[in-house]
Amino acid sequence: MNHQDDILASLDLAVAAKETQNQETEEVIEEIPVIKTELEQQEKQETKRTSKILSHLVFLVKYFSTSLAIFAILMGLSNYSAYSNIAYSFFFAEQMEHTKQ
Repeated sequence: MNHQDDILASLDLAVAAKETQNQETEEVIEEIPVIKTELEQQEKQETKRTSKILSHLVFLVKYFSTSLAIFAILMGLSNYSAYSNIAYSFFFAEQMEHTKQ
């Protein structure tokens, strides 16, 4: 083998290595959109989970506040006479003292 054959052989090896590197680079570039879509899907799922939890919490707050309001109204209406006597004795304490004596 002469010197020119060695140079040609090394050029062929360099070209083959460059082609292999280009193919690997193209494969990686092709995988990037797939990875992006997978990440976007994961973010969407996390957002759905978060919004689902928030909607459940909002429902619970509305449920308990409505229940508390109904309970307070019913207690006020059912014990109106007792509450009115307590309020009367609080506001008209002096008259109550005079009527006792």
